[in-house]
Amino acid sequence: MPMSIRLDAPLERALEGYCNRHRVTKTALVTELLRERLNLAAAQPSGFDLACKLGLVGMVDDDSATDDASAHSEALKAKLRAKHSSLGSV
Repeated sequence: MPMSIRLDAPLERALEGYCNRHRVTKTALVTELLRERLNLAAAQPSGFDLACKLGLVGMVDDDSATDDASAHSEALKAKLRAKHSSLGSV
């Protein structure tokens, strides 16, 4: 449904600048903002949001805990060495 609104000059320049920078139409931006403001967005919570809600994010507070990824390279090299050494003995 078409709608007309009056904006002051600085607001209109800001709107046009934003739309140009983000490559979005004025209609799309205003529609999105109205949906957000009116709580009409039927957005599903993201996986991250759900994990935060369940307390699964940031569970480790211990500074002595090691990062599992830190040993990944060495573990991978060891597995490859073992694989190649077993193939050489055939």
